[in-house]
Amino acid sequence: MNTGVEASASDSRTCVVKTKGGMGNRMLCAASGILWAKAAGRSVYVDWRDEAYSRNRENSFHSFFAAPGVLRDAPADRDDTFPPVWRGHMDLSVSEMLHRFDPDKHSSLTVHKKYSIDPSRTNYTQPTVVFWYYMDRFRDMAKLVRARVEGYAGLSVGEISRKAIGEELPLVAPLRGRVDAFVEAHFTVPIVGVHVRHSDLAADLSKLESAVREQLASLPGAAVFLATDNRGVEEEYLKKFDRVITTPKWFPPEGAAMHQNKCCADPVANGEEALLDMHLLSRCDALVYAGRSTFGEIACLLSDAPRGQITDVDRRDPMVFTKRFIRRLTA
Repeated sequence: MNTGVEASASDSRTCVVKTKGGMGNRMLCAASGILWAKAAGRSVYVDWRDEAYSRNRENSFHSFFAAPGVLRDAPADRDDTFPPVWRGHMDLSVSEMLHRFDPDKHSSLTVHKKYSIDPSRTNYTQPTVVFWYYMDRFRDMAKLVRARVEGYAGLSVGEISRKAIGEELPLVAPLRGRVDAFVEAHFTVPIVGVHVRHSDLAADLSKLESAVREQLASLPGAAVFLATDNRGVEEEYLKKFDRVITTPKWFPPEGAAMHQNKCCADPVANGEEALLDMHLLSRCDALVYAGRSTFGEIACLLSDAPRGQITDVDRRDPMVFTKRFIRRLTA
């Protein structure tokens, strides 16, 4: 059974995990790839050298996570890498590869099959393989993980997801310290946390507000912790609720995404701000979020709040359900 012990850069069998999108998507893919590498008996390198959360194309992954066993040095580019599309291009990001080879398929539900191994199997003979998906692949690799990775036997897919996100992606000590210090200073009463994404992806503001009020009614004296990517939303919450707690952060222009935004002066700080909000949401006594955003999903996975005090306002949304179903069907 593979325990995921510390690997060295000299290991010949390596899984390179590429990611794309915002912090939530990247974390789901990274945790999946790390877990697959453990099941496959490979060392693992998580490649965050694109511009989303990186300065000068440095690999920012280790700026955020103290992930045990993840290599710091990129493996050499090889002529036998699998999938073969990556040969000679390992320094490029997924977005750059799509721009170059599949510019019309950035939103494709199946393009990942060209750029990634199949996580349901591990019998690849190539020394270097590449793992990528927009989201997580825990469901597809569950059987392998239960059989081969210590501590995962008998777990449901949901339990695998929660364990992987919590254990494979621990925050670096300075970030963890910022979370703890903020909780000690500001979470002095019961806290209802709410994530409101309202930029390139807009959640239903009225549903979120109603759910927050319901949770406040069940927790007398509670305050609201708001994590949002929209300055206007923050201003509205400050007007509508008696006590609202927020973290200082950079906001994008109205309607623009926070990640991969040319207006952001410091992408690494932007990533730290995202992780601070995400982990603070997980420390709240109650949580409200829209499941269409992976950011809120990860806060839910990390949360120890009672299930009755966690509300996903998208849980019955037919469009969100259909999108998830189609994505699983095409994975």
